[in-house]
Amino acid sequence: MASVAGSAVIGEEEKVRHASLRMFCLLLVLSALVVPRVTHPGPVEASTTMTLVPNGAGYYTDCTLHYSPTNWQACETQDGHSSYVSSIRANNQWDHDLYELTDPDPGIEGTIHSVTVHIYAWTSYYPDGYQSAVTTLRTHDSNRTGTMYVLTVNEWEDYSRTWTTNPVTGSAWTWDEIAALQAGVGLRSADSFGGPYPSLCSAVWAVVSYTQSNPSVTTEEASSIGETYATLNGSLDVLGTASTVDVSFEWGEESGTYTHETTPETLSATGTFDADLTSLTAGTDYFFRAKAVGDGTRYGDEVCLTTSGADYNVPSATETGTVTFTSDLGTITQLEALAEEDLPAECDPFGLDFPHGLFQFEIVGVEPGATVDVTIVCPSVIPEGTVYRECINGEWVDIPIVSGIGTDTITIQLTDGGLGDADETEDGNILDPSGPADAEPMVTVDLDLKTGWNMVSVPVVTGDMSTGEIFPGVDAVYTWDPGAKSYSVPSEIEPALGYWVAVSSDQILSIEGIPMTDWTDAISTGWNMIGSVHGGSVSFSDPDDDPDGSCEGFVYSWDPTTKSYVYGTTVETGKGYWAACTSSCDLTVGPPGP
Repeated sequence: MASVAGSAVIGEEEKVRHASLRMFCLLLVLSALVVPRVTHPGPVEASTTMTLVPNGAGYYTDCTLHYSPTNWQACETQDGHSSYVSSIRANNQWDHDLYELTDPDPGIEGTIHSVTVHIYAWTSYYPDGYQSAVTTLRTHDSNRTGTMYVLTVNEWEDYSRTWTTNPVTGSAWTWDEIAALQAGVGLRSADSFGGPYPSLCSAVWAVVSYTQSNPSVTTEEASSIGETYATLNGSLDVLGTASTVDVSFEWGEESGTYTHETTPETLSATGTFDADLTSLTAGTDYFFRAKAVGDGTRYGDEVCLTTSGADYNVPSATETGTVTFTSDLGTITQLEALAEEDLPAECDPFGLDFPHGLFQFEIVGVEPGATVDVTIVCPSVIPEGTVYRECINGEWVDIPIVSGIGTDTITIQLTDGGLGDADETEDGNILDPSGPADAEPMVTVDLDLKTGWNMVSVPVVTGDMSTGEIFPGVDAVYTWDPGAKSYSVPSEIEPALGYWVAVSSDQILSIEGIPMTDWTDAISTGWNMIGSVHGGSVSFSDPDDDPDGSCEGFVYSWDPTTKSYVYGTTVETGKGYWAACTSSCDLTVGPPGP
């Protein structure tokens, strides 16, 4: 859009214009010529229209802004009281805004029948009919206003004015004038009977009615891309005034340079078209654009395709080295390495270790529903037990590794719209945030809870260690705070600690997680509630404490059946214990003995 001077101090000419406008408006009121909305004659029947909306500040920015960063952004959409501009001046004065508008298609040709400026306006009350609005446009550095409307009370309405010719030149509109056009609104509030009562505007837009003479064409992404072949795709969107249009593709190996053209195809209606390319070079970029010849020639935007067979390399996020991807179909694009912390919150990789990090990429140009073999060369050997995992909608899904376990090169299979495609849509594109992972073994610990109080521990780690998640439906959970020497309600459960858990009936509580076979925790002087480890009993007759000798070589557990303490010298899986220490130390429990 051609740049137009922004708001500035109004010169003498503009002062005269404002004074004339005020006088004109006053005369209209005094002579009872201010009328409700007027329906203007419609434009000449046109084949189509385009709508231009605000995209920048124009010559005036006088209205008061509400709930938006700028005046023009407040008037982009018809969102009513969500964002708007207003006039709240005293003395029944006018405020004016003008906005830059989005550009029409720069290559369009044809006859412009009319330009209609719309405003979406509202007022709450008019004691004397002063709450008014006018449509405004600016062309050839001159401002023109439409008919003044008295606003409907408490109802947002569309008010408009149509110009069939340029109001400054008196001639038919040109496309250059449309490209430089500004549109806006004038608002006036009422200042009587306890006012002012504001006038509001929530949207401004211009509708251009025209008959297009030349065709319009769009270049689409290529499909069915292989090592030596591809299909180019395009869409004829408008025929123009011609009865038929010849469509084709220009293409070459350098951007902007098209050394080849496909055989033209004649179309008598809008729709898609394509052309097959063969004898291409593997792993090579090709640039192409759609072409349409009718009553004029138009081109689509340039699109790039890359034939298969090329290697796509990226350094791993864990700095283990470079990882290389290839696919037997389509083209790999937007390849990037991801660290675990880059994953969205719903993709918690709990229980998974990604030695080379994760990878995100897209495969484009495959037939909808096709299955693609992706070969991945890693910096080191992929060991037995490795799984390829992908997070889809917050769930980790196994992707088959069809070959390569025990080597540094593995092959996985991804299906468009199926397994391995994150968008789960057969659209010729495969999205895949994923990576090879070492899955940590999961175990289940069963806690045998008896009616009343139980002294237990949780020797596993889960994805959510919150108390409510670990102990759902129990009556109460407490642990011991050795510093404060009092009980407290924990928010998180830790494997190294023991817990009192109360239930109203006997039950088995099963907890699945990664086993904790040993732990080290800071222990305070006095009594401490400690936890257990997974895998069996651990002797506590000679505690592994630092400094040595800080803790006594015995523990007490609780028997919920006899409701009494039990003296012992071993720590067993799932139980909680009292341990006595004569001084603060670091205590290690586990791993279990053979």
